Amino acid sequence: MAKIGIGLGANSVLLKFSRTDETEADYNGAEIVADAGYNPLELANFFEKLEAKSGRQNELMQFLSDHPNPGNRVAAVSEEVRYMPRRAYVEDETGNFQRVQDLVHNISAPDEPRATSSDDEHKPSAPGARPSNRLIAYRGKSFSLAYPDNWQIYGDKQTNTVTIAARDGIIQSANGQPQIGYGLQVSYYSSPKSGADLNRDTQALVRQLKQSNAGMRTGRDPRGIQVGDQPALLTTLYATSPYRGQQEVDALVTVARPEGLFYAIFIAPQGEFEQVQEIFEDVLRSVRFF
Repeated sequence: MAKIGIGLGANSVLLKFSRTDETEADYNGAEIVADAGYNPLELANFFEKLEAKSGRQNELMQFLSDHPNPGNRVAAVSEEVRYMPRRAYVEDETGNFQRVQDLVHNISAPDEPRATSSDDEHKPSAPGARPSNRLIAYRGKSFSLAYPDNWQIYGDKQTNTVTIAARDGIIQSANGQPQIGYGLQVSYYSSPKSGADLNRDTQALVRQLKQSNAGMRTGRDPRGIQVGDQPALLTTLYATSPYRGQQEVDALVTVARPEGLFYAIFIAPQGEFEQVQEIFEDVLRSVRFF
């Protein structure tokens, strides 16, 4: 089970900007657009178009997303524009806007990336069956939670470690070690230092995961949330999925407890994560400590 716990994948993309960074970038972008002579409200209009494509997100979906909700960005940019000096804006200073717009409209969609590694050809396809939204109870030694009823339990209820995964969510890697490709692992991390410290121990756990998974990257800065009415951190990691042609999202949630650093890692192929995100959030809301 310990080997399963560190088999999260490798080789991920780096998404280094937090929500605060992106909000500041939006403000700077509006000012740059205005200084260049263009109407900064068009930046807000861009986010409205983005929102129309992606759909509105509820509050819980936002906290696991990689970028601010487009609707929030529209309001923020519009508010910033109110405090800018009024001036006459141009629509097409160079005369090339329409030509460039036509070029962009005629760009064809990129082809799906193809795996170049021979190892990738031997990987299984991602599971077709998603986790059920019907949850059933699990009670461990010091915590309880609810999980999808079509997933399986791997572990002993008398311990503080459990893996819950889809039937084909645990994959045998090329070196014969099992990897979780679609599921949830819950356990405790014991710090060599006395007492559990949320920030310190979360950083130590992330370092350990990266050492065990070459190429794993942090996708965003940790953010504060609540789990079981206690302060927690959410850290999003990215890695190569054991499924063919897939990247992987590893949403790590940590809570400082007397037993050590409680952690839950929600694991899914990136192409599936948005569809199962709400179920992961329901599981997270169900966590209780005793």
